[in-house]
Amino acid sequence: MELWDLIDQTGIPLGMVHERGKPIPKGAYHLVVHICVFNDKDELLIQKRTPDRSAWPDQWDVSAAGSVLTQETSRQAAERELKEEIGLDYCFQDEQAYLTVHGKDWISDWYLIECNCDLQTLNLQKEEVAEIKWATLESISMMKKEGQFIPYHDGFLELLFQMRKKRGAIQ
Repeated sequence: MELWDLIDQTGIPLGMVHERGKPIPKGAYHLVVHICVFNDKDELLIQKRTPDRSAWPDQWDVSAAGSVLTQETSRQAAERELKEEIGLDYCFQDEQAYLTVHGKDWISDWYLIECNCDLQTLNLQKEEVAEIKWATLESISMMKKEGQFIPYHDGFLELLFQMRKKRGAIQ
């Protein structure tokens, strides 16, 4: 059973614990993290979700993602999810999210990090991740067109590639 702390639209805790799979009360949100691992060749580490995943089975996605568990911070969740899903140890102590995106009943912190890791040394979470690889923006865009990559809004992945070395909305 997975438990989440619920927050309001500004990220303030509501003092409510929620069980995954149950409807989230109106006006409440749960926090999610997405982690994009880039290398120095301007490639993004992407993962293919397993066929038995309930959401986006057999689709390619960013490096790692998941819900923030109760009593956990966004940074702690990012560190945990990256380790659980692809076996990559990375300290998020000095990191902060580049973007925060609001959804219907979730708020997602997006972390963009750089790490030139050897994929052969990583241990994938077999229940969630079928495969990983480095990919350029061009190849990801083609995968998205072919219906192989999660259909993020047009321009969103391009924005992540552009922002990875510069914070904020101004070039």
